[in-house]
Amino acid sequence: MNDSRWLKRARILLFPCLATALIGICHADDALVLPKGTGRVQIEGTFYFPIDKRYNRNGDTEPIAADYNTSLNSSVLSGLGLVDAGFGLAPGTASLGRSEVSFKWHFSEINIQPAYGVTDRLSIGMNIPYRWQRNSVAARVDASSATIGKNPLVPGGLAPLGFLGISDPLTTEDVQSLLGPGLQVGSNFIPGFGFKRLQTVSDQGLGDIEIGARYQYFNSERWRLAFTGGVRLPTGEVDNPDDLADRGFGTGATALLFRFHQDFIPFESGKPNSMGVLDPGGVVVNTTLRYDYYLHDRQELRVCSVHEPICSAKEKVGRDLGSVFEAEISGSYGMPIEGMSLSALYRYGHGAKDRYSGSQGFDYAGLAVETNYSEHVAKVALNYTTLPLYLRNQVPLPLTFSLTYRNRFAGTNNLLDSQYLALSVTAFF
Repeated sequence: MNDSRWLKRARILLFPCLATALIGICHADDALVLPKGTGRVQIEGTFYFPIDKRYNRNGDTEPIAADYNTSLNSSVLSGLGLVDAGFGLAPGTASLGRSEVSFKWHFSEINIQPAYGVTDRLSIGMNIPYRWQRNSVAARVDASSATIGKNPLVPGGLAPLGFLGISDPLTTEDVQSLLGPGLQVGSNFIPGFGFKRLQTVSDQGLGDIEIGARYQYFNSERWRLAFTGGVRLPTGEVDNPDDLADRGFGTGATALLFRFHQDFIPFESGKPNSMGVLDPGGVVVNTTLRYDYYLHDRQELRVCSVHEPICSAKEKVGRDLGSVFEAEISGSYGMPIEGMSLSALYRYGHGAKDRYSGSQGFDYAGLAVETNYSEHVAKVALNYTTLPLYLRNQVPLPLTFSLTYRNRFAGTNNLLDSQYLALSVTAFF
C-alpha cells in the first residue's frame, strides 16, 4: 500500500460514521464530526405510508379533511346569512346540504446531505430535500338535508326549496363553482371565493435547504459533546392560499438552528473501536436538544380561523412562526455481525404559538389558533457499515447503510398521524 493510500485509510480509521449527518439525521443524531479533509455524501430516501388522519387539539385522531365535512350553511358560506335574513329564516337555517370530503396524502422525499471535515473538530454540511406529494381527494355534496336551492326568479338566485315552485338543490358542481369563480343562476351571478377546484392534486419540488456547522468541543473515553449551528433557508414553495387541497414544500420563513449533542459510552467492554464502529455488545447513548428560531417574514394568506378555512379575506400578513423545541434520546447497540448495529430513538417536540399582524382589520388572532403543538416520535433503525471490510481491503468503498422505521404515535393540533420507512446510503471520500 503506498503512503497516500495509507494516510487516507488512517483517516477512515478515525471515522465515527454510522449513518451520521450534520443537520438532517435519518435515525439518530450524535456528537460526531468528520476528520479534517474528509468528505461524505449521504442520500436518504423516505417513503411515507398513506396518511388520512391527524391529531386534534385533544390528541385524538380525526380525518385530515374533518373541517370540510359540515353543513353548508352561513357558518361556512357567509353569504348564506343574507338568504336567512331575506326570507326571515333563523340564522343558520339556509343550507345547501352537507359536504362529504376525504383527503389521503402520499409523500416521498430524497435528502442529499454532503459534509466536509474542516478540522478534526469542525465539520460543515447541508441538507437538500426534494419531495413528491399527492393528495387523493374525494368531494361531493349530499343535498338531502338542503333547505335552499337555485331559483332564477329571485334576486340573488337562491331561495328556500319549493319557493315559487322551481327551487332546485345545488349539485356538487354548483358548490365547486361557489368555492371557485362563482355561480350563474339565470341572470343572477353569485360571487365565488376564488379557490381552485377541490380535487386530487399532486406536485413535486425542492424543500427548505439547511446549511450548518458542527463543532466537537469535548471528546473522552466516555463522553463526546458537540454543538451544531445552522440556518434553514426558505427555498421550498409555500402553501397556495387559493388551494384547499395542497400543502407547501417549505415554511416560507428563515430559521436559525441550534443543536446540542451529548454521546455517552457507558461500558468499557464493546465500546466503539478506532473506526467509531460498535463492537458486538457495545452501547452508545445520545441525547440531543434542538431549538429552531424563525425570523419575521411576510406571506399572502387567507385570514381564516383554522377550522373555518373557507373565507374571502386575503392579505400579505406579517408572521412570527413559533419557535420549535425538541428533546431526543437514542441508543445504539452493536450486533454480533461485524459492522452492524441496532438503534432506537424517542423524540418529544413542542412548537410555540405563531403570531400574525396586518393592516386591513381582519381577525389575525384566528390565524394563530392551534398553531402551537406537541408530538411524540419513535424510530428504530438497522445500520451496517463496510468500513471494517474496507480497512482489510475486502471492499473497494467505505459505505454505510441504514433502514429506519419512524412513527409519530402521538401529537396535538393538526399534526399528521404519520409513519414512514427510510433507506440511507453514505459514501466517504
